[in-house]
Amino acid sequence: MVFGLRLTGDTDVVVKARADDGRAVSCVAAQAQLAKRGFPCARPDSAVWPAIDFLDNRDQAVVPAYVVETAERTRRRIRAAGLQCVLGRADFDAQNLRWHGREVWAVHDGDSLAWQPEAAPDATIDAMATGIAVLARPQPGHFDLATGYHGDLWLDLNALFLRPALLRPHVRWLAGQLGAHDIDAVCGPLDGGAFLAQAVADVLDAAFLPAYRDPAKKPAGYHLPPVTESISGWRVAVTDDAVNAGTAVRACAAELRSQAAQPVAVGALLALGPAALNVGVDLSLPFYPVETMTSQVWPADNCPLCAEGTPVTRPSF
Repeated sequence: MVFGLRLTGDTDVVVKARADDGRAVSCVAAQAQLAKRGFPCARPDSAVWPAIDFLDNRDQAVVPAYVVETAERTRRRIRAAGLQCVLGRADFDAQNLRWHGREVWAVHDGDSLAWQPEAAPDATIDAMATGIAVLARPQPGHFDLATGYHGDLWLDLNALFLRPALLRPHVRWLAGQLGAHDIDAVCGPLDGGAFLAQAVADVLDAAFLPAYRDPAKKPAGYHLPPVTESISGWRVAVTDDAVNAGTAVRACAAELRSQAAQPVAVGALLALGPAALNVGVDLSLPFYPVETMTSQVWPADNCPLCAEGTPVTRPSF
């Protein structure tokens, strides 16, 4: 668990709690040296704290066996190569990355530092190049999002699904988060949200509920097609490819509730700007974005870029 705090003297403090697997002392020492030499990272302010039982006692066997087996085979091969070890980052988990346009803006999680053969951190960086934010080809500007909102970032969401194999690990991760809520179905707005919902439903062996745009409902409304059985009482996860203002997932949740189904969680490949915090709070549901990106949105009739006279940008793709 990681908590960011701002003290009364305007000092920013980051508190991280996790089970110590033997690397904590060396990671804290390495990060202290980085901070001392001017690297823009948090400066460790204390030694490693003692174990926290309620965290250490949690089930650690949630990683699929095939992932563990693949990691062990890879580890044996790298160690056998006799490559020189380097100090690098061994974990570019989506939760630890913050993007600014096409560039990584910040990488969190100090205990991801590792002293490993050079091939290991190089492979990690190569894998990051197929991250969702990169696949979506982000473009800054002033855009009409066609949802009643304007924003400063445009994504090529069609490109996200061009090569489904690149999304497979992200879909599996998201399925793991949503599946923990004992769901009966996954619902997503067409197009991208429904593509993602179908992929997640397939992993979980759950029902798939595509939501179709309803032009009669403004600014964004959706309806569900008739199904062979009533969905009353179903526990349903809602997914979307990217959540910005959150209008589509809110509309889907409202449609599900109108048919007596129970939305229990929301998932997305990307959360933009404040959506990572606001959507879950607004819907009173847990929200699981695979990755987050820096962005801002405003109601179209209260857009500061319009007020400044900035013309609306036409996406270049």
